[in-house]
Order: sequence, then C-alpha cells, then structure tokens
Amino acid sequence: MRIKTHPLFTLILILFTYQHVNAEVLHWPQLCEGGELIIKNKTEKSFSVWVQKFGTNLIRETEVELTENETVNYPLDNITKDEHYSLLNNADRLAVDVQYKCNAKYYASNPFEGGVITYQKTQSSEHMIVVENLYSGVNKIQIDLKDKYYNVVHSEKVDLAAFKKHFFQVPSSLKSWETAQISAENKYSGFYINDNGNPKPISVKPQPTDIDTSATYFVIGPRTGEGDNFVVKITNADIIAKARDLIKNPQKEKMVFARIQKGHSGYGRNWSKPEKSFWSWSASEVTSFDDLGSTSCNGTPQQVEDRADFWISDPGQICFWNYRVKKELKASQVANGL
Repeated sequence: MRIKTHPLFTLILILFTYQHVNAEVLHWPQLCEGGELIIKNKTEKSFSVWVQKFGTNLIRETEVELTENETVNYPLDNITKDEHYSLLNNADRLAVDVQYKCNAKYYASNPFEGGVITYQKTQSSEHMIVVENLYSGVNKIQIDLKDKYYNVVHSEKVDLAAFKKHFFQVPSSLKSWETAQISAENKYSGFYINDNGNPKPISVKPQPTDIDTSATYFVIGPRTGEGDNFVVKITNADIIAKARDLIKNPQKEKMVFARIQKGHSGYGRNWSKPEKSFWSWSASEVTSFDDLGSTSCNGTPQQVEDRADFWISDPGQICFWNYRVKKELKASQVANGL
C-alpha cells in the first residue's frame, strides 16, 4: 500500500491523468469529526482509490494504492461542520469494500447520491436518519416515516445549506412507523442508523422531476464501455438531427460541445446509476458536434461535479474527448428516471 496526497495545485494534472470514466463515489455517515476508513481490495489485481476531502469544492485528493486482496486502515483528519469526505473508486464497482469506523462502531458505505431511498425499521433502541447535502447550494430534504399501510405518520422537512448534515432522531414516542423514505431536490446521501450500524436500503428509486416535454433528450456516455454519463436537452432542430445521425453512424466519432450551468434543471441525470441521480450541473445548450476540442473543456462528468462552481465559471463549457452521443430518451423517461 502506498499513499500519495495530491494538493489542490496539482489537480489540473490529475484531471488528465485519471479520467474517472467508471467512477463510483462512496459515502458513509460521518458521525465523528475524524474516524477511520477500512478499505478492502476484493480482487486479485492492484488498483488505486482516492480519498477526497471537500469544503465547498474539492480541497484534497489522496491516492491510496491497493495491492491484491489488501486491506488498508486509513485514518481521517478531523473535519469541520462545513467539510466532508468521500471515496472515489475508479476500478470495477464490486472490487472494493469500504467501511467507516467511528467510536468503535463500523458503518457501511454506499454509492447512492440521490433518488428516493427507503429503509426498513429494525429492532433497535436507536433510530436516527442522517442526511448530507452533496450540492453546493441549498437543498430541500424530506424524510417521511410511513406505517405498514404506507401512510405518512411523520414528515420532516429541512433546507440544508451546501454540504451540511442533518441528524433526525426518531422520537421514542413514535411507534407506528415501519419504513423511512428520504428524498431531496438535489444530490444527497442518506442513511438509517440503529444500534448495530447502518443497514442497507430496501429500495432506491429515481426522483421524478418536471421537464420540458417539447424538447428532445439524449444520453452522452463513454466512447467505449460503460461508465458515468449525463443527459442533455436539445431544442434546436438542426442539432437534434445531427445527434440522431451520430447515433446511427457512431463511426463519425464526433464530440459533444455544450455550455453548462449550475443545477440539474430536471434532466441532468447520471443515467448509468440505478437511482438516476442528479448531477450538480447540466448542459444548458448543446452548441455543436466536432472532431477536436480544447484541453480546457476536456474531462468527465465526475470531474465537473467535483469542481462544479469553478468549472461553470471557467471554462463554462464541456467537450469531453472520450464521450459521444449514445441514445435518445423520451421526455417521460427523463422525467421519471425510468
């Protein structure tokens, strides 16, 4: 195992060294100011993961090199209430297991960054919901406790500032609830904490939104293989025709050029994830398809996400070299994430 810390001034170089096409970002309930990550390589191959520390944007990215079947105990520095950690896995999504140790208890990580997450009540003396806003702006969070007939018996709503956490202790007087459902307008992570840790959700579904049904929508994904992707909205008839032509004739190998804006705008989803989670940015206008683009707008959806406010300001556009138009979506699919 080797650890390499990449401070902020070296991140531009890292952007083009590690493309993070198949990136999976793992989160855990950060119940201590510090704590420890237990990172396990479940494969016979060596690979790296990146422990990321965020404020309003990425502060530091530390590469942890894992040899085959290696388990690494990685101590986390103390963080303020305005900071958080995550772990970026660029290997196969089943290659690594990450647990978080806090006050002698272990908590599982998960890759869910939105959607409608449902947890089943367990036999426990402690029931707490932990929600973390992963969006660099105010996020409207909703927690609904439901009885066995799926009636809401308690609802908790809160506006969370950028990257803030919310801890909801279920009142001991509330006995009738059976499931806890978490949702939000923007990216978030949500966990159910009991006496033994944090169980897995029983259901993770896309969060529905309202969109422009007169527009046409396309998935933009990796040139080859699977990985993170994003959805664009196009209203220009000529651009729509070119996008459809590129789907029929992928050998033309044209890159997508688009201006970007803050917020998902209802359609800026990561279509590769089961919960079709929203990015913190979206393509406001697809301007063209071309063969060559500047290094300044090259990258991946995750790289834009990690530095969304900076990227939206400069360069303000994307031209991912390894991304292409993959398929067309119906407006109803985009609205419901199905």
